Amino acid sequence: MSYLLKIRGKGFMRNQIRLMMGTLIDLGKGKLTLAHIKQSLEPNNTIRMDYIAPASGLILKSVDFE
Repeated sequence: MSYLLKIRGKGFMRNQIRLMMGTLIDLGKGKLTLAHIKQSLEPNNTIRMDYIAPASGLILKSVDFE
């Protein structure tokens, strides 16, 4: 099974992309709902996204400098 996650940004925190991918994996497995994810982005939330997707298989396609 393969997944594609395209992200563009000016910088990322440690494990940020792996956390986002882990959250999408948990969503697909039914461990989370979209409501949980939305609530986790609110200030003072109590929900933590803590599954970090394994680095194996993740590929950085490109880096562009302005």
